[in-house]
Amino acid sequence: MRFSQDMGIRHAAMRWLIGIAVAVITLPTLGCSRDDDITQETVTQQDRQQLRLRVAMIEHNDIAWFIRIEGPVALMKQHEAGFESFVKSSRFSDRKETEMTWTVPAGWKEDPPSMGRFATYRIPAKPKELEIKITQMSGKKFDFMSNMHRWQQAVNVPLSEKFDDAMKYVKMDKTERGISVKFIDMTGLGVHKVSTPAAPGAAKDRDMLGFEDDPGKLPFRYKVPDGWSKKAKLPQFSVDAYEAPGVGKSVDITISPASGRLSDNVIRWRQQVGLGPAGTKEVADSVADVKVADRWGYYADINVPDGKPDRPRILAVIVPLEHSRWFIVMRGQHDSVGKNKQDFEAFLKSFKRL
Repeated sequence: MRFSQDMGIRHAAMRWLIGIAVAVITLPTLGCSRDDDITQETVTQQDRQQLRLRVAMIEHNDIAWFIRIEGPVALMKQHEAGFESFVKSSRFSDRKETEMTWTVPAGWKEDPPSMGRFATYRIPAKPKELEIKITQMSGKKFDFMSNMHRWQQAVNVPLSEKFDDAMKYVKMDKTERGISVKFIDMTGLGVHKVSTPAAPGAAKDRDMLGFEDDPGKLPFRYKVPDGWSKKAKLPQFSVDAYEAPGVGKSVDITISPASGRLSDNVIRWRQQVGLGPAGTKEVADSVADVKVADRWGYYADINVPDGKPDRPRILAVIVPLEHSRWFIVMRGQHDSVGKNKQDFEAFLKSFKRL
């Protein structure tokens, strides 16, 4: 993490013009993820008001997590306790890079999954709701001053030239479980806006997955095991696919952009093999750590351990990158997947970033 006084300060370009009667405001992105498109809108001076912006930053296993809220000062004061309670409930399991979970305050509503965000919640406040955006990024690519400048631009606060000046906006705290939190808090002039909730299922579309470049372009190279054959027709959402000989029926291997939370995907895979509902502990216990292309990912072996060879079985890996996630999945009959498990794991070890 580059969060030290001697780090280089990068000056972000200022992108707003303030007029006497009418201001054209370019709203900056979240600053820690590409979760909001940059838009332009003409507003009057009367639309501008005192806004308070708060960002809670949590660093865990070289991943930086951001929980952001902003809105009119009076409205933010009303919901200050709820926001801090939400942040301080954040927790991880004992596994490396396991996803963050939290306790959601009563009355908050969760959005469907959307591009570039881990989660979004809304507080039904008046006259306009408040939006909580949760994102994450690689700690190696996080630069404190660049993000501080973006946050300052969002509420028209003068940019901090020195690290010590920027730290005046930071308060150190801890979660209920003792995890360090940096609360960034600033007040300035701006327009209170919230995004439109994503349509249900939108994050499953290939063009809604938050890719930096072409969503069909693989960010990996790898060595395909002997005996695997490339599929002539790609399954839906996949960007590469193979089949391997099994015990009777072959097994399928797919590589595709990933969406949704880890827990939601594990529950979906469990349903596909005929397992029942799972609680938080069952989901956590079914996931192991795996390193793919020098990134820690999640590895689940989903099966019904009743000895029946024709039962479905799924080996699934989720690899989180800076602005996207990837599924690497093998599925087929229980014994056929078992026969190919060693090759599948060798396949994972061969992955390299392009």
